[in-house]
Amino acid sequence: MEIEEECMGWKMALNTTEFLCFPDKNKFFSSLDEMGSSMYSIRTIMLVDDPNYGYDEPDPAKPLVEQRHHGFILPDTGRFIHKYPRGNYAPGRHFSPHPFIDYPFNDNPYPAIVIKFFYSPWTEETRLRKLQIGPTLSEGSIYRSMGLQHLVTREELGRRYNSYVNQATDLSRHPVYQRLWRGAV
Repeated sequence: MEIEEECMGWKMALNTTEFLCFPDKNKFFSSLDEMGSSMYSIRTIMLVDDPNYGYDEPDPAKPLVEQRHHGFILPDTGRFIHKYPRGNYAPGRHFSPHPFIDYPFNDNPYPAIVIKFFYSPWTEETRLRKLQIGPTLSEGSIYRSMGLQHLVTREELGRRYNSYVNQATDLSRHPVYQRLWRGAV
């Protein structure tokens, strides 16, 4: 949040596995100003590779967001975009005491979604990356119960992946996803 204070205008704090996606940047940012709020919650899609789909290894020459499309849409959790000096987030950045509104999801001519590569791409490199985070948590973080989802064994990680696969669908069939990519998937 200290870094946010150095930035003027609209800002959003995302994880390295999260991407704000929209078909038209100028129209999206204009819509934020036109709706009149200083903070919005943007809906999040959690990508989870379907093991039966037959995804190829990721192609580094193409945007990853165009290569994966299985997962689920969180019904009421998103990431904040705002123009306050600081977001004043609670841990996880899913809550802020600032007044905010949900950015319209359905029937929005300027759709925007945060795409999180949650269990995607489900490659050995991704599994190893997820497993290496837990041992780096500080004692203070563990004491405050922050980041505990990263304290997993390979077996537990596999069980979690399997439970999320059961929630995943082919999002390329979802109307918002189709408007977002305009046939790119």
